[in-house]
Amino acid sequence: MTQQRQSAYTHNAFYHCLLASFALLLVMIGLFFYYVWSEKQIDVANEQRYKTRLIFDELRENSDNLTHMVRSYVITLDSAYLQHYQAILATRDGEHAQPERQNLSDAHDVTAVPTFKSKPATDTLTLAERIQQAGFTANELEKLEAAELKSSQLNAIEFNAIDLIKSAAPDDKIKRARAQMLVFDQQYQQQKYLIMLLIDEVSQLSEQRSQNAVNAAADWASLMRMLFIGLGIVLGTMLWLCDTLFRNMLGANPQFVYQSIRQLGSGQFTGLPLPDTFPDNSVMSHLANAQTQLQAFKAAQDKNQNSLLLMSKVFSEAQEGIFLTDLNGTVLDVNLAFLSMTGYSRKESVGHTSLLLRTEQEDQAFYENFWRQLKQEGHWRGEMWCRKKNGQSFACILNFSVVNDSDGNLLCYMGMMTDITQLKLHQKEIEQIAYHDPLTQLPNRPLLADRMRQGLARVERNHDLLAIACLDLDGFKAVNDTYGHGMGDALLIEVASRLQSCVRSCDTVARLGGDEFSIVLCDIDNREQCEATLQRILRALIAPYNLLSQQINHISGSIGYTLFPYDNVDPDTLLRHADHAMYQAKQAGKNRFQYFDIREDKRAQANWSVLARIEKALINAEFRLFIQPKINLKTGQVVGAEALIRWQHPIRGLIPPAEFLPLIEDHDLAIALGEWVISEAMTILQSWCDQSLNPALSINIGARHLRQENFCEHLSAILQQFPTVPKNQLEIEIVESAALDDLQKVSELIAICKNLGVNFALDDFGTGYSALIYLKRLAVTTLKIDQTFVRDLLTDQNDLAIVRGIIGLAKAFDTTIVAEGVETWQQAHCLLDLGCDIVQGYAIARPMPADEFLAWANQFKMPDLSEFKHERSI
Repeated sequence: MTQQRQSAYTHNAFYHCLLASFALLLVMIGLFFYYVWSEKQIDVANEQRYKTRLIFDELRENSDNLTHMVRSYVITLDSAYLQHYQAILATRDGEHAQPERQNLSDAHDVTAVPTFKSKPATDTLTLAERIQQAGFTANELEKLEAAELKSSQLNAIEFNAIDLIKSAAPDDKIKRARAQMLVFDQQYQQQKYLIMLLIDEVSQLSEQRSQNAVNAAADWASLMRMLFIGLGIVLGTMLWLCDTLFRNMLGANPQFVYQSIRQLGSGQFTGLPLPDTFPDNSVMSHLANAQTQLQAFKAAQDKNQNSLLLMSKVFSEAQEGIFLTDLNGTVLDVNLAFLSMTGYSRKESVGHTSLLLRTEQEDQAFYENFWRQLKQEGHWRGEMWCRKKNGQSFACILNFSVVNDSDGNLLCYMGMMTDITQLKLHQKEIEQIAYHDPLTQLPNRPLLADRMRQGLARVERNHDLLAIACLDLDGFKAVNDTYGHGMGDALLIEVASRLQSCVRSCDTVARLGGDEFSIVLCDIDNREQCEATLQRILRALIAPYNLLSQQINHISGSIGYTLFPYDNVDPDTLLRHADHAMYQAKQAGKNRFQYFDIREDKRAQANWSVLARIEKALINAEFRLFIQPKINLKTGQVVGAEALIRWQHPIRGLIPPAEFLPLIEDHDLAIALGEWVISEAMTILQSWCDQSLNPALSINIGARHLRQENFCEHLSAILQQFPTVPKNQLEIEIVESAALDDLQKVSELIAICKNLGVNFALDDFGTGYSALIYLKRLAVTTLKIDQTFVRDLLTDQNDLAIVRGIIGLAKAFDTTIVAEGVETWQQAHCLLDLGCDIVQGYAIARPMPADEFLAWANQFKMPDLSEFKHERSI
């Protein structure tokens, strides 16, 4: 027990001693780097000292150079001195970098214009900015700023002298003398002396401070050296202690331990003493234990020979083809199943490379991925095609793995093959059924989608075009109905054959169903190339078909196509766009192709967006009815009004109907908006009745709303919601063109609505194909003269004649006549003379919100029309 404790103490002591030595070594390394850094600080301090000296040299040199150049200039009048003077100032102020020739004060080379370096972003600092970055103290900077101020004052004197020279005439000696006095007098000398005095004073302060920094850095470096030497002595002592403890841990001298390990390594397992002859837990005691275990292992190895023989039997009798190869791919061994599967003999296999199994069906990329995965993961499993001795290919599942020894070293490769050729053939039959049309054997929709994805990827790589076309046969239904489905199937098979003959091998022809086909054209350079192929397809389709002893004619195709990436959408949308273009081709007359117009589609989408916004506006109650009054010119009374719709947009404000009504005239929104107008108009009439007022209110109903099957029922339902409102106060205006579309239906509709008490007016009369039969058939109570005739009534004889004729027709049919668009009282006076009493327009009032109408009607007074004479001439 005492020896075990001693051994454990030795191991722990050695371990802690080694750790301490390592830690001390790390400290010494860190201390060494810190010492190097301290030495570096001495260099940094000296460098800073050198930089400050350079700055002071530059300050003195700039001052002397400026004085020398300006004095030389005022004496010699040589402009080269002035250029050097300005160059020194520009360099000092950071406008450009230092010149290539630094000494600007060389009077003997004054004619040489200095050349300047390019100005990188880091070389444009002014002298003042470099002083700020040089690490001067606040006291030093204060003195330098005072020197800079005096230098600026000195520069001002120099500028004055230069300006006097520039402004002096060639013979003006007075100004030249004054200029020379400025730069040579006592004041100039005194100012320059003060500048130099300040610079010298700061230079002495900076020199003393820099010397102190150098001394401090040197003292610190000396301290680091002493610490490094002391720690080195301690480290030597620790290493001596580690060596002593290490020998105790081995349990013998190192030479004896080495010889023992060599003995065991050579297979001699009987030469060492017993483990108890060495200290417990020592290396030698472990070696002795290892010798005992190796003796037992050798005995067990002999017993395992039978097991190895058994494994060899399993290898040879396995049903999977097994082969072993070395690192170079040379076959080491194979089993009987491998020989049966490949057709090779053992002599033809062993010793030969496994490349003899390779086929062209697997490309180079396949094998590169094979070896990459094998190296990374140690095994590979997958399907591949191999070659038999007779050259026939067969499919197999290959399990290929790395075989390592007990130490993890690569011994060889092992492959296990299972023949799945019959399974692959059966799978191919299933895929043929799943991805091809059973009638035409063309690709079906799933396979077409895969081909389209491949084509899109190829476009991304090659930067060309991909065409997607949809084709529908013209006249196919007639063939089915006349000759039966057998003839129709034969026709589809022949069409498929013709389509494939018109395209290249890289293209795809697919049947989508029925008589619909899709064509994918790859590697297209331009639209003309695509259309040439489509034209070839159309010509092939219209040729006669001789099928089942019958000749079929009049078969053609309608094709719609689109181009990617011009139409930059997903595959499903591309197919939908081509299908949309195909229907356009059918509507345009069949036997043609139609390109999908992306801009037209975007316009349609924009219209849908606007329609959605209008629908939202209807839901959010953003529409308003504005009221435009109608007056009787004879009595001056307000006899009615017209309700005009407006859109109170939350952002754009009030939008007139011309901007949104044309967008919905062919949409169901026209019906919804029309019913809202009727209901809102009845609400306004209800408010007028509540105040005992009974002016008529007319509303405009669009043609689509008017032709609705249940228009009268919906109108009756709305009227019943307002039982106290007289029904004859509501007047429905319909445009003449809407009435002419279906005269019989409109006439019946008006008759039904008049039974409800509602009156009708024919709006924009005279702008359509007006005829007396329309006035006879349509039971309208009012004709409205379109404003286009009223506008030029006083200047256009034709418009005057049309208005006179319409008024005559209205009187003949005992119909009220209303003129709209009256903008002047002269027009109103003329209309009154012609026999039209009721008018509306801007001359009377502009359209106004409904809640302002009654107040306007109460204060309206018509002017005396006799004051507005008119001349009906051109």
